[in-house]
Amino acid sequence: MLKWSARITSLLLAVLILVIFTGEAASSDFGGFTLRESVMMLAAFVVWTGYLIGWKIERAGGLMVLGGIAVFYGLNMAFSGRFPGGWVYPLMGIPGALYVLSSLKKPQQG
Repeated sequence: MLKWSARITSLLLAVLILVIFTGEAASSDFGGFTLRESVMMLAAFVVWTGYLIGWKIERAGGLMVLGGIAVFYGLNMAFSGRFPGGWVYPLMGIPGALYVLSSLKKPQQG
């Protein structure tokens, strides 16, 4: 149940991030990002990649998601002095936590 909850939420959020990236690329020349925007997008890309990797390797994908979210929050704090606002940012970490929890429930091999 945890695995499929993680997969479904990660799929939905991966599509959302893809839509955001597409919108950003369409509204500006992709080379016109500031350093802040570039590193924040890199952190979001790590989260997005973690969503996909989690389908095959749950623990690695989950840790990528959680790490990417932590870096995203840290960068936003460093650049603006506050955490990002809105409801979507906390949601983005849920699939990562679910992937990690699912991987912990499996019997360890080796």
